[in-house]
Parts: sequence; structure tokens; C-alpha cells
Amino acid sequence: PARSAASPRLFATTKLVVLRWSCAVLAGLIFCLISLGGLVRNAGAGLSCPDWPLCYGKVVPPMDYQIFLEWFHRLIAGSVSIFLLGISAVIFLNKELRTRFAKYCIGALSLLAVQIVLGGLTVLHLLSPKWVSSHLAVGMAFFGVILVLALDVWDFGTRTKPSSARKSFGVLVWLAPLALYLQVILGGLVSSNSAGLACPDFPTCNGLWVPELQGLVKFQFAHRLGSLAVTGVVATLIFKLWRSKGSSRLSLAAWSLPVLLFTQLTLGIGSVLFQLPLLMSVAHLAVAAALFGTLLVVRYETRV
Repeated sequence: PARSAASPRLFATTKLVVLRWSCAVLAGLIFCLISLGGLVRNAGAGLSCPDWPLCYGKVVPPMDYQIFLEWFHRLIAGSVSIFLLGISAVIFLNKELRTRFAKYCIGALSLLAVQIVLGGLTVLHLLSPKWVSSHLAVGMAFFGVILVLALDVWDFGTRTKPSSARKSFGVLVWLAPLALYLQVILGGLVSSNSAGLACPDFPTCNGLWVPELQGLVKFQFAHRLGSLAVTGVVATLIFKLWRSKGSSRLSLAAWSLPVLLFTQLTLGIGSVLFQLPLLMSVAHLAVAAALFGTLLVVRYETRV
């Protein structure tokens, strides 16, 4: 359907531009926060601040490399919280904006509250895999809600022709981001359970194509099977995007997705073959988040 052509009557153009960029910056901050969380976890800095919400009982503790990573991660998380509260206040105080965007703010604020609690539990329970993985899962969902909010705010007051090819995508536009989301959670389980090298070889696992699914191997092998499923779904979506005519965003996604998918597969394989180098492991999560965000853009652009 065409996006709303109604002009933001109750909202000055300059303020709308500021809101658009604020939402875009917030989405970018959350992406950086997810990537930084991967760095904290893979660098073994998750318990560098053993208390919460302070760090060694202080707002700004004595620093070393690992303490700085965890402290800076908390600082960015706090900035995201303040940013979201400000954006939500602007939206709720304007009737026209509230009518269209309140649902995003309510969802995002709810996820933020859960994420703050999970962040504390992750530290207090000494990086228990269930809390680490839950923290990542909610963080990715939070990123998704804010990204879609940013897209919708950016389109507020504009007129866009609907794509004639939107119906041809079918369930793929739902299945692709969902499959990748679940794969990211599986990756979180692999990382939090220290199962990254449970299968130290590739493409086999301990010399077997189908190993015994026990111990840490079950996490690693499930993640590998998930990567095959996600690759198939995303590749099918890419093929359909190449054959369709859509918005400039869809065209950009059509060429970005294969690059991101290839990069992600290369990083995953490289992480195993080179025994989990830090920057490669961090990039693996960052590219997964970028891939997830791009799939959500496709879903947004092809909504019927």
C-alpha cells in the first residue's frame, strides 16, 4: 500500500527532520551496542565489572582494557536508554505522531526494560549461558523494532507508490528475518557455552558429517545446520529481489544481501579454521546484525 500522504500538520518540518535522524542514530547506536557486546563477550570482559549497575561500586571505576570494554558497553546502553526516552516523549506528546508510532515506542520501551533486567542478571549470575543468550535475543528484537520505527518515521508525510511485485515475495519476507533471528540465538548459545571449537574442522565435525549430538557438539552442529537453512531461505529471497522491480531500498537490499551473506558465511567458516580470532568472532555477530536489519528493510518495503 502507498505510505501515508498526510502531511505532519501538527509537527514542524524541522522537528520532523530531527526526529527522523534521531531514530536513525538510535538504530545505529543499538547496532554498535550489539557489536560491542560481542567484543565484550569474546574478549572475556563480561565480568570485568562484577557488580551492577555500578562498576566496583563506582560510576567511573579505575580502568584497564577489559574494565573499559564492559564499562563502555554500559555507557552506550545508558545512552540508548536516554535516547529512546527522548524520542518516545516527542512521539507521545504529539497526537499525529502518537497515533502512528506509539506502538513502536511501547514495544521498544518494554523490550528495553526486559533488556536492562537481563543485563543485570547476566552479570549477577556470572555469565550463565541462558542469561547471555536471552540478553542477545532481546537485544536483536529491540534493534529490529527501532529499525522499523526509523524507517516508518522517515516515510512519515511522504508519498510512495506501492511496488507491483510485493505480493510475489509471499512468506519469504517473514521467514528470512525469523530464520536469521533464530540463527543468531543459536550463535549466542554456541558462544556462551564456549562451543565455538566443539567442531574444530570444517565442513566435517570431528571428522564426521553427522557427529553424535552430545555435549558441546550439539550446539555447534545445530548452528551449522541453521546456517544451511538460513542460506537457502535468504538466497531464494535474493533471487526474487533480483527479478522484481521495487523501491530504491529494495534495490539496495538486493545487492547488499548477497555480499552480507557471503561475508557472514566466510566469517563463520574462518572462525572455526583459525580458532576463533577475536576480531573475526566480533565481525561475525556484527554482520549477522547487519544482515538481520537488511532483511527487516525488505520486510518493511514489501508489506501489503
